Amino acid sequence: MRYSNARIAAAIIVLWCAVGVTAHSWVACAKYSDPNGQTYDDTKCQGYARGWSNFVGSIFGEDRGYDYIANENNPCKVPRTSDITAAYTARYPMANYQPGETVCLVWPSKNHVAAPCTNPFIPDNGLLVALSPVNPTADPTMSGFLQHVIANLSTHQNGVIDFKGFQHCPLFCNNMDKSMCEQCFTIPANLPPGYYTMLWWWQFNLGQVYTSCADIKVGSGSSSSSASSSSASSSSGQSQATTTTTTTTTTTQATTAAATTAAATTAAAATTTGSPAPPPVTGSPTGAPAGTMVIYDDAFATGYVSAWSWQATISTVTPGYSGSSALQAQLLPWGGLQIGYSNAGFTWQGKWTKLYFAAKTSQDNYNSVDVWFSAGGTKRAPVSLGTQWSVHTLDLANDLGAPASIFNPAGLVFFNDGPTPITLTVDLIELQ
Repeated sequence: MRYSNARIAAAIIVLWCAVGVTAHSWVACAKYSDPNGQTYDDTKCQGYARGWSNFVGSIFGEDRGYDYIANENNPCKVPRTSDITAAYTARYPMANYQPGETVCLVWPSKNHVAAPCTNPFIPDNGLLVALSPVNPTADPTMSGFLQHVIANLSTHQNGVIDFKGFQHCPLFCNNMDKSMCEQCFTIPANLPPGYYTMLWWWQFNLGQVYTSCADIKVGSGSSSSSASSSSASSSSGQSQATTTTTTTTTTTQATTAAATTAAATTAAAATTTGSPAPPPVTGSPTGAPAGTMVIYDDAFATGYVSAWSWQATISTVTPGYSGSSALQAQLLPWGGLQIGYSNAGFTWQGKWTKLYFAAKTSQDNYNSVDVWFSAGGTKRAPVSLGTQWSVHTLDLANDLGAPASIFNPAGLVFFNDGPTPITLTVDLIELQ
C-alpha cells in the first residue's frame, strides 16, 4: 500500500553536507587571547577582521552577510581604503602582532564539521593564512596573497572525524551552527615591522574558497608570550609554515586534499557489504509490495519542497524509470545527493528490512557511487551503475547500518566517490 500524495509531498531533497545549509564561515576574531578556547568570549578578542563593526551580530556565529566566496581579483569582502586603519573602531580595533608571537584566529562552525552528530564526510580541503607585502597601498590579488603563506593549517583528513584544520571546534555537537572554532599559529620571527593585510583562506569543496581579511600591525620587538602559547598551538593540531610558499604549492595542497578524500572514501566503502546490482531492467516495475513505504517515485516526481546545491544541480527529468519523472543530479567529484523527510523521521525496525531504488548514471560501468544514511549510519554500500536503469536492493541493517530513525535528519545519501563528474538519476525509492 502506497502512502498518500499529501504525505509524500512532505519530503525534502537536500545535498549532502549539513542538512539544510550551504557552506560558509568567516573570521570572527583576528586575535583571541585564549589558545584553548571552547566557548567564545568577546572580552578575549584583541583584534577583528576588516569592517567587522558593520557586520557584528548580537550573538557569536550569527549570519550577517560577512561570509565571502573569493575570486582572483577580489580576495577580500570589504575593499581596502587608502587609510588602512579606517575600517576599524575603538570597540572593534585592528590586531597588533609581534614577530615570533603565537596568535589565534576564531570562526563559527556553521555546521561544517565531521563529527558524531553529523557524519565523517563533511569536507575541508585546506586552511591557510597568508600576508600581503609590508605597508601595502592596495590588496594583492589572490595569487599575490598566496605567494606569502605564513601558516598551513590544513591538517583535517577528509572522511575522518578528527576535529582538525577548519574543523577544530571542540564543542561542535553542542551547537552545530554557532560553536567556536580556533586555530593558532606563529608569526614569523623575521617579519619586518609595519602594516599588513592578512588573508584567512578556507577551501570547503575543491575550488570553493571562503576568505576573511584582517589588517594587522606588526611591531618591531619579539613576543614575550610565544613560548607559553606554542604548546596551545600544538594542541590545536595545526601544521605551521613560517616560510613563504607559492600559488603552485597551494594548488598542490588542493590536489593532495582531493586525493586524501578519494582514499578515505574508497577505504570506507571497502569495509562495507553493498549488495550487487541486478541486471539493467526496462519497462514498468511491478506494483509495490503491501506495506511498502514510498519515499520517491513517479507519483511524487515534483513533491519535494526545497533543494540546495552542493557540488550539484538538482532537477527532474522525463522519462523516469517507469515513464514519468525522476530526480536528476549533476554531481561533481565528491558531491552527494541527500534525500530527507520534512516531518519527523521514522523507525524502520519491525516494519522494513530493505531499501529499494532504481538508478542510472551518465557513464557505463561506473563503480564510484556509494549509498549511506547520514547522521548515524555506520556503513556505506558501493553500487555499480550504468547508462541503463538498474534496480538495487540494500539491506538496511547489514548493508547500510541504518540508524534507529531514518530520513530525518538521517537522509539517504547518493555520493559520487569521484574522480569524474557524473549525471545521476534516481527513481522509485522505497522501503520494503
